Amino acid sequence: MKFARLLIGASALFFLSIASDQAKAISDTEVNGTWTNKHGEFRIWAINPSRLQIEFSGTNDTNTGEAHGHALLEKDKATFKPDGAEEDCTITLQFAHNKLVVEQKGDCGFGLNVSAAGTYKRSSSKKPEFESSSDNVEKPPAQSLGSFADFAQFREEMSAKAKTNAWKTVIKRLPGDSESRRVYVRAWMEGNVVQRLMHVDSHGDDNESITVYYWRDGQLTSVFQMRTGPATQISNVDHATETYNFANEKLVGWKRAPAEGGDGTVSPNDSGFADTGKSVLRDSIRLTEPIYKEIGAD
Repeated sequence: MKFARLLIGASALFFLSIASDQAKAISDTEVNGTWTNKHGEFRIWAINPSRLQIEFSGTNDTNTGEAHGHALLEKDKATFKPDGAEEDCTITLQFAHNKLVVEQKGDCGFGLNVSAAGTYKRSSSKKPEFESSSDNVEKPPAQSLGSFADFAQFREEMSAKAKTNAWKTVIKRLPGDSESRRVYVRAWMEGNVVQRLMHVDSHGDDNESITVYYWRDGQLTSVFQMRTGPATQISNVDHATETYNFANEKLVGWKRAPAEGGDGTVSPNDSGFADTGKSVLRDSIRLTEPIYKEIGAD
């Protein structure tokens, strides 16, 4: 009987733990907007599911402080290192039940006795006006991408831009990288936001996977993958490609070669279509995280 009670207790703790982990997952609609308290204001907007644009302004009625930059969102918590702040400055934002709890460590360059720390309530869920970026400048609506040819042209234009000096390039070696195997990501960034990223997992030219991700207005838009040799994971096939196209970060087009039939286009009605899109999106977030963490540590 005692063993049964222990087993029931352990099971309860297990399910409580699962529920707790699920509760920590947070969506952009729960973080977006303006958060205020008596002495400060945070303006926050999700650029993509793991990346936030942030501005802070605060006062103690005598002095003031301001900060802006980007933060990596992990579950319900974001770590914010303002642009130009001292090395020891870290601002942690935790979102819970329409509350924002902020902790500050180090010198963040604010006026005397001004701090971002405190509890904030959301005063608006509308997109804030950011003073520190050109994001408020009205832009013409982006041309819609419909056909596979439209997406292909978009990728070509992005790749051409990446070859210029217009974007910052960051290279990050990943776990598994060694003399016999190259595993890394190379990211092209504009305004500390990834625009294009190449993920390489290579044992040599005849056994490698190269995946290139493309973003548009902060959202994953297209992905092209090329695999050779054993990396194709297809018997008697030495070269394979996959193309994934997204709208509002949902898979809308998928084409593969060699094709099992037709031109290789996978129907949206295919049982694995939606799940594949979610998996590719998760991979894009996972691969950009080490880049954003490195930028935040600079």
